[in-house]
Amino acid sequence: MIASVVCRQAGLAAVKNSIPGVTKCFSVAGFHTTTPERSTLGEFIQTVRFKYFNNIRHNLDNDKWAKIFVVEGNIKSGKGAFAKEFAEKLDLRYFPSVEPEYQVTHNCHPEHLERTLNLFHTITRLSLEDFYKNPQDWPHIGRYQLEMTSARFMQYAHAVCHLLWTGQGCVLERGYFGLEVFEHAIRKLNLVPEKVLEHYYLMRARMTPELLTPQCVIYLDVEPEQCHENLQRSGIEWEKHIPLEFLQAMDEGYNMKYLPSAPTAGTKVLRFDWTKPEAVDDIILDLDDMPTLQEKESKWDSHRAILMRYNDYLADPQNINKLINHQITPVEELWYPKWVHWATDNFNYSRTKTNDKFYWLAEEPARKYSYKKRYGWLFHGLNLPWR
Repeated sequence: MIASVVCRQAGLAAVKNSIPGVTKCFSVAGFHTTTPERSTLGEFIQTVRFKYFNNIRHNLDNDKWAKIFVVEGNIKSGKGAFAKEFAEKLDLRYFPSVEPEYQVTHNCHPEHLERTLNLFHTITRLSLEDFYKNPQDWPHIGRYQLEMTSARFMQYAHAVCHLLWTGQGCVLERGYFGLEVFEHAIRKLNLVPEKVLEHYYLMRARMTPELLTPQCVIYLDVEPEQCHENLQRSGIEWEKHIPLEFLQAMDEGYNMKYLPSAPTAGTKVLRFDWTKPEAVDDIILDLDDMPTLQEKESKWDSHRAILMRYNDYLADPQNINKLINHQITPVEELWYPKWVHWATDNFNYSRTKTNDKFYWLAEEPARKYSYKKRYGWLFHGLNLPWR
């Protein structure tokens, strides 16, 4: 690696003594610069550029770790622990595996978070446990998959904006583009009707073009049989209900669909045999020795102005809500009509002028035809469908 490269990762500086051979860094004004014994004029100029000018093009070109890293792998392959440790050692932003309520937890004020989450769970009744324990309940599987698609899209959009705005790399445990693996498994096991999959394809076709693909995907390769054994040894009882056929279908989706097609979309795929997990330090050394962690042709090589257009678009909550809006669906089984009527019959929303706080007040049953006007803020904020 060129000596004058500016590195933003504090993790490499922290582990430079414990991992011999990794490019050494020194800290200047919060930024970490690779250097020989003494800094040069070029390194000083780069440090000034980092400190006073927020040029994302300069960050991407000169910081090897300023990238979106997505750690993929089968269920119980160890990707969660790897992604967290990998991010900590390189001082990257870590995004754990997303949950359906990500939109609520990310946007809701902490003072009202518990109450809003309770309302969200009451209305949606989505559960990963039911997803695996009751595969015959295809409406629940369809709703769960749609909510997870929206949540993964929003999380990935936040990661892209974080990288473009701060220059700090991000590590995600599973990403938006890996959803086609679950889609493949659901289709192969015939868990939902074709009409649900068609709506799902249309939804993703509207969302995908607005995103930049990740620069690097780290795939931890573990045989489905070993993942199934890990599930049986886990302390979570409902995880033992995940069938081996589902894990085999996911492994097939990775090897036949997602991983072969990722490089054509500008994503570099790094595959590691994780049957016997290696030390994360060794993986970092292997990546540090590579000349680049990005494919030759990638949208991330675009001009700074084009990249900032992506940032400005994805940073606008209204644009995100339009893209993840799966409220209008022809599949009636995916609606929540009973809980919508229950909410409109028992609750009313009001805001006081003095302290601008939220209050739920019991009142007379509301007229059914007016609930969209009166409670539209609620179902739009929680991303719940109305009809």
